[in-house]
Amino acid sequence: MKKLKKIMVFTMPTRNYISTVFVNSNMDASKKADPPVLVETIQQKGNPDRHPIPSIYVPEQGGYKEKFVNAVEDKYKCEKCHLILCNPRQTECGHRYCETCMSSLLSSTSPKCTACQETIVKDKIFKDNCCRRELLALQIFCRNENKGCRDQLTLGQLLTHLRNDCLFEELPCPR
Repeated sequence: MKKLKKIMVFTMPTRNYISTVFVNSNMDASKKADPPVLVETIQQKGNPDRHPIPSIYVPEQGGYKEKFVNAVEDKYKCEKCHLILCNPRQTECGHRYCETCMSSLLSSTSPKCTACQETIVKDKIFKDNCCRRELLALQIFCRNENKGCRDQLTLGQLLTHLRNDCLFEELPCPR
């Protein structure tokens, strides 16, 4: 029997870039096609004047809701939303909040720490970059695990994985 070689090309547009994936599949004329095998991915950058693509995934409000491989220590949880800290901010009293949760607290007339009730002074809040680096190194399961992705990666690698590597990430229709 003669084997046929079939190459399929998919173009997947997303926000600012287009990822073109070439899939190679060997197909026997009398049998079903083998599952596609990823051969190559090419990225074409969009208009650089458009919104910049962030390098890590950041939730719109509050902390991360990802599924972590190991239990996460309480020191990495926000005192307001109780999720894993996103862009951690530390108060003078030593408690940590997500950036958006801190902004929400500061919008009140007399902001108080939800953990110890101390008054929060805006000028005494700082970015906790050490904590942020530690958080981004924590191992998570891909958020598409329920769709079939078995990858484990660091929190800091999530956005790159979803954009470039995850075969289970849903893409918006370009039309």
